[in-house]
Formats: sequence, C-alpha cells, structure tokens
Amino acid sequence: MEQFEAFSLLFVDSFVSNLIIGFQRELIFHSMKMFGNYSYPIMFVVATCASLGGNIVNYIFGKCALNIFYSSKNEQNILRHKNLTQLFYKYEIFILLLMAFPFWGSFISLFSGFFKTKFSKFLGLGCLAKACYYIAELYII
Repeated sequence: MEQFEAFSLLFVDSFVSNLIIGFQRELIFHSMKMFGNYSYPIMFVVATCASLGGNIVNYIFGKCALNIFYSSKNEQNILRHKNLTQLFYKYEIFILLLMAFPFWGSFISLFSGFFKTKFSKFLGLGCLAKACYYIAELYII
C-alpha cells in the first residue's frame, strides 16, 4: 500500500470513528503505529484533522437537534434545557477536554452543539484534547 493510500485510509477511519454513529476505535491509527513504517508527525496531523472534522459534524448535528427541540415549544422542556445549560457552562472546559476519549468525545461534541457552546472554544479545546490523546497514543502508550 502506498503512503497516500495509507494516510487516506487513516483520515477516513479517524473521521468515521469520531462521528456520533461510529462506535469503533481508530483501528488504522493503531495498525500504522504497530507496523512503524509511517511518519509519526504526519499520522498525528492527519488523525487530528480528521477527528476534528468528525467532531464538527457532531457539533452541527447538535445545533440541528437544538432547533428541533425549540420548535416543540414545550415550556417545561425548555426550562429543563436552560437549567442543564447552566450546569454545562459551569464545567464547560473540563467537559470539552473529555473529548480526547474516543467513544465519549463524539457525544460531548454533539452536546456542545446542543448547549450552544461557542464554536471557537469548542474547536480550540477539541483540538487540544485530540492532540494530547494522539501524542499519548504515539509516544507514551
């Protein structure tokens, strides 16, 4: 397999595994690390960009779910949403840093859109969390 094909496969695998519907881990990332014939910095950049792309899609899904939720016009549900939003904002930075974990990160990015997190904060902390995760996977674990 050529380098371009391998990194394209890594991009697709990282993107799909970070979607809300993807329940698998990044198999290609771990396979490429195990074989060791690939450049670690390129693996890091490709996997981080792909996972951020998947998280952005989840964020947009969360925004769409919020619009559907508000269109129901149920006052009791809207009041519950406002109370949960206040709780989410209280621990927002800590919660967004949990995006580093593969399975829960996709749900956190979905809820970030649902709770109206600022996109720049979401993207910055998501990038930091995924970068720390991939560096730990490459060099520590």
